[in-house]
Amino acid sequence: IGDAEGDAASADGSAVQRKRRKRAGRSGLEQRGPPTVQGSGAMSGGASDEWQTARRSWEAVSGIFSSWRGRRVWMPFYYDGKCADYLRELGFKQVVHRPNDDFFIRVRDTKFMKKIDFIW
Repeated sequence: IGDAEGDAASADGSAVQRKRRKRAGRSGLEQRGPPTVQGSGAMSGGASDEWQTARRSWEAVSGIFSSWRGRRVWMPFYYDGKCADYLRELGFKQVVHRPNDDFFIRVRDTKFMKKIDFIW
């Protein structure tokens, strides 16, 4: 690249970097995806983690966890509740999946946690 072309490429690269920094804001992390809702958890904020796992994905990994089918499985992150339905359809019968459980509170409940065999 000639000097003039190299200078133009550098200027374009700097402009891109400035846009990224502006988007990132004070946190230094870009905020992409749907709007987020602040929750009580330590990981709240930033890009939303509210994404539904498709049934085919649960199907793909269920064989790896087949020995847990008869055990009590806790799925703490609810979203719309479909994940528990998918696991039950795949043979996991003891699935705990409640809409208003706050993982960061519930995980400290030792009585509850003693009843859980697997967190998925």
